[in-house]
Amino acid sequence: MKLNLDIIYQGMKEYLPVVMTGQTQSEMCLSRPEFYLDRAAVFADDHVYVCSADHLPAAPQVGRNVVLI
Repeated sequence: MKLNLDIIYQGMKEYLPVVMTGQTQSEMCLSRPEFYLDRAAVFADDHVYVCSADHLPAAPQVGRNVVLI
């Protein structure tokens, strides 16, 4: 199943105060959300990551169509 940012945003705003920043795209290109736990510095293209701010690297390399929740 592929997602886009609008689907994620609409679903989350009913339950949480969310803010969307950056460029948006309506293409269905995002993979299903995954937990980010390993402190890797590279965020892969077309991925949705659910993470805690204390697990984020100091200098991340963010690819194309990356969503951090």
